[in-house]
Amino acid sequence: MFTKIRSDKRMLDWATRPDDLNNLLRELKTGMDVHLACEIKSLEEIDTDPERNPVFFRSGHFRIRHTPTERARLRQYLLAT
Repeated sequence: MFTKIRSDKRMLDWATRPDDLNNLLRELKTGMDVHLACEIKSLEEIDTDPERNPVFFRSGHFRIRHTPTERARLRQYLLAT
């Protein structure tokens, strides 16, 4: 399961290429014959259990800034891996 991290900024920041992750998953399916899924969530919505969110994907054009709550959740996730 891939989780694309959404920000509270405009979609022009985090979704400049809306199909970027879908294209990657399609190539993995074709080349490796694996079926993967993706979802879009904010850092506040993620599950901090790496078993439930094994891969995070984040892109954008602007500086990435996180609230203290988001940083704490990301840290909790990273320390659990």
